Amino acid sequence: MLINLSSVLNRTTHSALQSANPDPAEPLHTLDLQLLHYWTTATSASIANTASPHPFWSIDCPQIAFSNEHTLHLILAFSALHKMQAGQHDPEALQSRATHHFNLGLRQTHTALSQLSTSNARAIYISAILICFCTFALGPSPGDYLLFSLHNSGGNTWFSLIRGVRVILEAMGTQFIHDAQGPLKTLVKSPANDSPVEHKRSYIVCWQEPVERLRKHIMACSEHEQIYLKALDGMTPSLEAVWGKTTDLRETLQPNREHMVFAWLYLLEDDFVRRLGQKDQVALLILGYYALLLEELKCFWFMHGWPEHLLAGVQQCVDEEHMRWVEWPIQKFAIT
Repeated sequence: MLINLSSVLNRTTHSALQSANPDPAEPLHTLDLQLLHYWTTATSASIANTASPHPFWSIDCPQIAFSNEHTLHLILAFSALHKMQAGQHDPEALQSRATHHFNLGLRQTHTALSQLSTSNARAIYISAILICFCTFALGPSPGDYLLFSLHNSGGNTWFSLIRGVRVILEAMGTQFIHDAQGPLKTLVKSPANDSPVEHKRSYIVCWQEPVERLRKHIMACSEHEQIYLKALDGMTPSLEAVWGKTTDLRETLQPNREHMVFAWLYLLEDDFVRRLGQKDQVALLILGYYALLLEELKCFWFMHGWPEHLLAGVQQCVDEEHMRWVEWPIQKFAIT
């Protein structure tokens, strides 16, 4: 008995299409496919600061995202922002897709955080970092300084984000943030056949003395010194990693040290972040010193303009009594 294969295929295809019941309101977004391709070929390399795509960001991260939709949305959002910054494609279309995916990713990450487990902690952590990167990539906004705003005196988006990361760290252990195969550590961790852009120590930043002066001021005058000192002392590993422990140009700096600068943000205590939101004077001084560290991240395209913006915000909100304590970072930036 001969079987009409063409007839069988037609019936099977027709049945499959009927059962699928495609929604005409959900078109295939070819731009999203382009964004995923751009992520693997270009954006992943820009995060790792390497000449070619980094295995973690270009391969591992998308694989994790395929099982965690919030991460996938944030990958597409950041890729759209990167493609827009590079002047490729229609900027309005890219902005629209970036906003769409960022809002979905942000909302879904907060939902996933309420269901934190060992199986999804890594994906949520990656999403939290991508939210951070997307926020930076969107660029500074007048009156908004990440951890405080001129428009209100309460909390901000970063407050809930930082709290979320702290929940992950408390559940998984603080070593999670420095995992050799983790998102922050691989910012500039090169694969075997590639090399990150080197940052040779060609200048000296004498940070120890001004930081110690601020520390003594906090101990002498602040009612809540432990909150401030924990934030300031928590910055020391970042300062040493970026600028060294000595004034010797021959001192070898830590490789892949940029992750230490981002790590400070995620390790901040709730009380300190809350005080920043309230534009507390001492908390603002500490953030002003941190702005200098962000200047060292100018190798990343999404950090452009942020160090100056943060310090200008601090300068605008600090009163005359405390202004002298930000003279050092202001002089380093030559802001007048």
